[in-house]
Amino acid sequence: MIELRGLSKTYKVHKSLPGFKGAVKNFFAREYNEIEALKNVSFRIENGRITGLLGANGAGKTSLLKILSGLIYPTGGEVTVEGFTPYERKKEFKKNITFVMGQKGQLMWDLAAMQSYIMNKHIYEIDDARFQRHLNSLIEIFQARDLVNIQVRKLSFGQRMRVEIIGALLHNPKIVFLDEPTIGLDFASQNTIRKFVIEYNKQYGTTFIITSHNLNDIENVCNDIMIMKQGELIVSDSLTNVIQRYSEEKIVEITFSDSVDSGILNQFGQVAIEKNKAEARVEKTKIKELIGYCYENENVLDVNIRDIPLEVVIEGLMTHGESLSYE
Repeated sequence: MIELRGLSKTYKVHKSLPGFKGAVKNFFAREYNEIEALKNVSFRIENGRITGLLGANGAGKTSLLKILSGLIYPTGGEVTVEGFTPYERKKEFKKNITFVMGQKGQLMWDLAAMQSYIMNKHIYEIDDARFQRHLNSLIEIFQARDLVNIQVRKLSFGQRMRVEIIGALLHNPKIVFLDEPTIGLDFASQNTIRKFVIEYNKQYGTTFIITSHNLNDIENVCNDIMIMKQGELIVSDSLTNVIQRYSEEKIVEITFSDSVDSGILNQFGQVAIEKNKAEARVEKTKIKELIGYCYENENVLDVNIRDIPLEVVIEGLMTHGESLSYE
């Protein structure tokens, strides 16, 4: 389990004054600003969940992951990960987690990935049989048999991402932090990462926290979603609940046998028409009335109701926001 109560993180950043006089003043009497990266963040994540962490640049996502992984200290509040306090960096804790950053590699640049794997084997004290078995499983999942013996610097970005994740998971951690794992990858490589997360979670019950600006990562992989805004956690819920709870509208697709009467449909909401099909964005309170109209209209051949796209819901939450209390 991952649990936070009232977590905060403040960075002290010095003011840089321009010119020679400013440089002299900076040297003898430096002034500082305080930046609140995290403000009173509280949540709980149960084991085995895949959680998407969203927010604009500077919202505090990476700072949060760094605190959870023990890389930096919080300014205030409490945090426990698998019963450990991350910033104490106990050996047992470090064996339970891994942190993969899409923009920062961990493997030795001038070595083949396999050589780094063998080094990690000794660092994490993995026995030979377990190491070989788990390595072969990961190589098979990522179809990386031909990649692990090539110098890392000679691999493409997508290939490097695959061998990086293999290296990060050799010790079979219970919790995986993925920071922008699909950034800069082509469509096929993105799908490979997504499928891996789902399969690995099913096989080992591993907990994942994933940050991404690509909503396909969140929509296709995650069970839960957290949204941050200016250091505050404004939403923490299941993905299904977020869509249902925060979307006050539905998309209704109507297929007609001939022409569409846009005048009548416009009273239900925003309508887009193409040939004999109409797509209406309708408030939930008007759905029943619209269905009644469709049922009585002999020209209606088919009606389909679906949720507002996730990106529209997320955009609204990140723009307007809503703070949720900790339970």
